[in-house]
Amino acid sequence: MISLSRRFLSEALICLACLLTGAVGSVLIGQDRFSDLRNYHLYNPWAFLHGRAMQDIVPADLQTFFNPLPDLPVWFLGTGPLAAFPRLFAAVQGLWFGLFLILLLTLLRRAEALRSGQSSWAVFCAFLLGGSGAASICQLGLSSNEVMLADLVLGGLILLLPHPGRGAVLRAGRLVLAGALTGAAAGLKPTAIIYLPALTLAAGAIVFSSARDFRASVRAMILTGLGCTGGFLAAYGWWAVHLWRMTGNPVFPMFSYLFHSDWVPPLPFTDERYKPKTLVQWLAYPFFWLQGKPMVVTEPELADMRFAFAWLSCLVLLPLTFIPRLRRPGISLPVRAGFLCFAIVSYVLWVKLYSILRYAIPMEALTGWMVTEALRDGCSFLRTVSVRQTLFRYTSGGLMVLAALTTRYPGFGHTHFMGRTFEIAPLPLPENSIVLLEGRTLSYFLPFARNTQSATFIGLNDMMQKGLEYDPGRRARALLAEPGRPVFLLRKSSEDEDDNFTGLLDALIPGARVTQCRHAPSALQRRKKDLTYEGLPVFLCRVSKEPVIYPAAEQNDHK
Repeated sequence: MISLSRRFLSEALICLACLLTGAVGSVLIGQDRFSDLRNYHLYNPWAFLHGRAMQDIVPADLQTFFNPLPDLPVWFLGTGPLAAFPRLFAAVQGLWFGLFLILLLTLLRRAEALRSGQSSWAVFCAFLLGGSGAASICQLGLSSNEVMLADLVLGGLILLLPHPGRGAVLRAGRLVLAGALTGAAAGLKPTAIIYLPALTLAAGAIVFSSARDFRASVRAMILTGLGCTGGFLAAYGWWAVHLWRMTGNPVFPMFSYLFHSDWVPPLPFTDERYKPKTLVQWLAYPFFWLQGKPMVVTEPELADMRFAFAWLSCLVLLPLTFIPRLRRPGISLPVRAGFLCFAIVSYVLWVKLYSILRYAIPMEALTGWMVTEALRDGCSFLRTVSVRQTLFRYTSGGLMVLAALTTRYPGFGHTHFMGRTFEIAPLPLPENSIVLLEGRTLSYFLPFARNTQSATFIGLNDMMQKGLEYDPGRRARALLAEPGRPVFLLRKSSEDEDDNFTGLLDALIPGARVTQCRHAPSALQRRKKDLTYEGLPVFLCRVSKEPVIYPAAEQNDHK
């Protein structure tokens, strides 16, 4: 009884330490001002709660049509009970990372318990390497929801591992629940869709390597796939129906070349900027992240060797796992087969579809395990146990130090804390206004504006540019042609992101004049290096729909 109490206390302290690491780390990094927060993580839940689907026109660009469910906690906490406590809000946001550490440690300890010759040092190394990668650390405390999705995926992966000492049989309920968690992650944010086939195949690999029963393996994949489907439909099905009714495309605007819609032309709407460009990059992309350059798999500069280590580890693990005469003693074949299947399948799909690092957190979490397993396999060829253990400790410890010294973490936007979580001055809009938003990352102003019930917000962005001759453009022109409605333009200074869409203003309102610009204060425009409250200024300007009329003597000069 005493030993059980001590064990419970020990586990509770470990969990508390992980949660505190996430909370304190988030506070130390500072206030979240990630571009996606300013673009849609505040606007989408507000618009959903206030039924603005057809009242506004693409104010948050294509992200206007993303599932608002994962952003509801940020909205409710940041504008509700924690509105006046920005540091506490940041700490709560960091708890997702703390939970990620708990799940990763649980996964690694469960995997270690299934092999002979267990090593707490191996778990420690795998945990530190996998839990400190650039993908997860750069998302600490952010509103992007990437860490939350990784928590769901890791939870599903944990459920696929059999309990030590209880046999290799995986109950149907565990397989379905594992799939449901991962499916829910994909439903909340479809960028996690790559983990559905990866988890399903991993379930089949674990069962087949345990029992050598092909039928049982197929059954496991079917049950996991059903769970994935159910979880996805539960999280996304209602939103797919909403998008289908509104636009004719259940995943709008993605796959518009398959689901033809009156809203946009048949384009893929995918981000191709970060994908490999050459055959060498396709084959060995992680090695190109070691250069510390921007716009490789992240917008900011990045250098991280964890995926390169994992790539090299696969060259060791694959033959020493799946070739029987080379297989090393003591390994857990089901764990090896399942983890390698999950990591390789998800990586291939990730490179093909995205190549964006922050979508790869579940894969990154396994890089530490892959590296330590490869080192243990390599050291196992030595005859003396003490020499094997010593060499493993020194090499794994050296790699941890090397990774810590060489990793350059990308920054996705933080600022100093202010008096409120979202300190944004209300836009002084009169009744029945139309506000044009030039570019992205401006829609976060809208929930805090005055007289929003009668206002209409129209985005001048990439989505409007592509849909100018379709439904968004037609509706925008019709609204702007209504007499008596005051029209405003919300625009950033030239110092901010390069997304100037002034040409769209001329297309929607030929001959329009922009006058009476006034500063729109917001703490989220201020970067950490800015000492002033204004930061990167945003202006609210009046738009006149009447063209400039020059005196007769000057007309020839302006032709």
